[in-house]
Amino acid sequence: MGFLDGDIVNICPNDTRGEIVVIDGLQIQLPAVPAHEEILFGDKPIDEQMWERVELPAALAAIDSEDEWDEQPKEFKAKYEPYVEREFIRRKNGLWFYNNGTPTYITGKHYMFLQWSKFDFGYPFFIQPQWKLFIHWEACRVDPRSFGQIHVKNRRAGWSSMATAELVDEATQTYESWFGMLSKTNDDARDVLFKDKVVTIYRNYPFFFKPISDSNSDPKSELTFREPASRKKKKTVKESGALNTRIDFKATKTNSYDGAKLKRLIHDEAGKWLLPNDIWKNWQVTKKCLIDRTRIIGKCMMGSTVNPMNQGGNGFKKIYYMSDPSQRDPVSGRTGSGLYSIFIPAYETVILDKYGRSVVDDPEKPFISIDGESLNYGGKTFLLAQRDSLKGNSDDYAEEKRQMPFDIDEAFMDFNESSIFDIVKINEQMFYNNELEERPYTEGRFHWIDGRRFGDVMFIPEKNGPWQVSHFLDAEDRNQYYEKGAHKYPVNDWLGVAGVDPYKVDATVDGRGSRASMHIVTRANMKYPSSTCIARYNSREQTAALAYEQMLMASIFFGVPMLIENNVRRMIDKLEEWGYMGYVLKRPKALTPKTSRNVTQYGIPMNSEDIAQAHAHAIQAYVNKHVGLDTETGEMGSFYFNETLKDLIAYDIKNRTKHDDSISLGLALLGLQVQPREEKKVTLSKPIVRRYDNRGSISRTSR
Repeated sequence: MGFLDGDIVNICPNDTRGEIVVIDGLQIQLPAVPAHEEILFGDKPIDEQMWERVELPAALAAIDSEDEWDEQPKEFKAKYEPYVEREFIRRKNGLWFYNNGTPTYITGKHYMFLQWSKFDFGYPFFIQPQWKLFIHWEACRVDPRSFGQIHVKNRRAGWSSMATAELVDEATQTYESWFGMLSKTNDDARDVLFKDKVVTIYRNYPFFFKPISDSNSDPKSELTFREPASRKKKKTVKESGALNTRIDFKATKTNSYDGAKLKRLIHDEAGKWLLPNDIWKNWQVTKKCLIDRTRIIGKCMMGSTVNPMNQGGNGFKKIYYMSDPSQRDPVSGRTGSGLYSIFIPAYETVILDKYGRSVVDDPEKPFISIDGESLNYGGKTFLLAQRDSLKGNSDDYAEEKRQMPFDIDEAFMDFNESSIFDIVKINEQMFYNNELEERPYTEGRFHWIDGRRFGDVMFIPEKNGPWQVSHFLDAEDRNQYYEKGAHKYPVNDWLGVAGVDPYKVDATVDGRGSRASMHIVTRANMKYPSSTCIARYNSREQTAALAYEQMLMASIFFGVPMLIENNVRRMIDKLEEWGYMGYVLKRPKALTPKTSRNVTQYGIPMNSEDIAQAHAHAIQAYVNKHVGLDTETGEMGSFYFNETLKDLIAYDIKNRTKHDDSISLGLALLGLQVQPREEKKVTLSKPIVRRYDNRGSISRTSR
């Protein structure tokens, strides 16, 4: 048992070689199928073959402890010893049973879950999704390279019950060990995991699986398997030897279990830790609890549905994506996190037939479900109907997807209950961007050509540069302006508008502060992609003036005017000083009070409730039409800047200070309401995407 050549993990306790299954990229070799007579339920008709728990014989159920067993007559023990020994063998090796004619292997851990782990709902059914989880867990458990399993789950998948059953099984047969649990809150760890599950499972074990314990009948925080003081005084009673093992839980803190040496750790609801507690940082702590020098000595079961990214989801997502078994350290053979990831689509878990098998697609004829109902639909149809009923409410629709995900992208869908934008479309766009083979933009910085300040501008690629540019203009359209009086004016106002959220203070006491942001969005036109955000800037330069200069250079390069938030007038003053007031748009008439229309206002204030609402409505309309999947055409939007999309999800209209990207994008959209000087006549051609290759030259590809 262990891993073989080609990263195949053999989970057979007796090292037989059977079928190889692949679960979420992990190759797992099952035991060889035994002879027919060694497979349970082979004597039943095929349609009656299914998992069935066998009750403990009444005579054994009446025995509460090993002491009572020792006091039984020899004849009694001789009769039931084979039964007890068989249960220990099944606990170790697992077993095979026929399930509607199919030989099916369950691990020892899975057997203990089904046969001997009682919960408030009773004993579990055999179901296929949990079979996958137990097979995957067994591979994690026996593979010396693995720290354990991380499971992104859906709502009410039963994973917490599985994890606690595994922990109790292991703890009740292991010497001198510490078994720990963490959840999203201290109360969850205590009530949901420890009291409702661990203690209940242990209480209902048959006596032969119960080690000596000095815990009282209702332990509150710790279950210990030590010799009780009262038992030590009974000289006539044979001492069987205590395990000196304990099960406990800790408060939900970043440093929980720091310095401990753990045999097993349950990380339940790991995607829901709220700041200041951090699941990513805690995993760096608890991971060290499972290793002795370089040897892994303990295992972790980590599982959760996923909170929004800023409410615990981000750290869990980071761990999950570092747990791909196909991406290993070439020296240790371990994944980046040490764990192995597993995700099971929700549509495999909701509709099950009476044999516990997933019914994903609609069947040809009705079938009897695991709950005894006659059904004629599968899991996908059921969940899609749930989604359709919520489509009128973007928040509820997004939450349903996140709680019952079809794929891993939906599981990690970011979410903000107070968001005023379409979360589903924004997430669709982010997932699409992440899956593109090539990065859809070029990072870099603008520079004055030949160092001649306030002349022509060029763009130079730069790793981690402050600019992200997805589309470049033809050479004849760059650096186009005209002069009128003391100021220069852009020629390409037919192309689009830049929205600018500047900042005023060069530095703050703590070295932080808001950032300057700019987005350029195109108008409907015949030469370049229409209604497309083609450039994004977000940076905090050493001085505010440097940021202003970068944004001016972009406007010169693309030849577009800027609508600038004028709560901070310092940038507009600088542009006037530099001779570029022609690049500053005036406040749109539609957003100017009647009493102020005779007064020229450059830029636009964002401290007006009317303008804040108009700004938000402009973004809403843009997201609905140009971001995410267009259900009419089946095409995906071309908004490639995920950091801006994340900012839109988190956007709070009542507290806009931190949302630089959202502000500047919305200003660009408001700026498009200002009609261009005159429509420029251009030659019709296919939209061109231009990216810089690694030599700094421009490459051209038709979209």
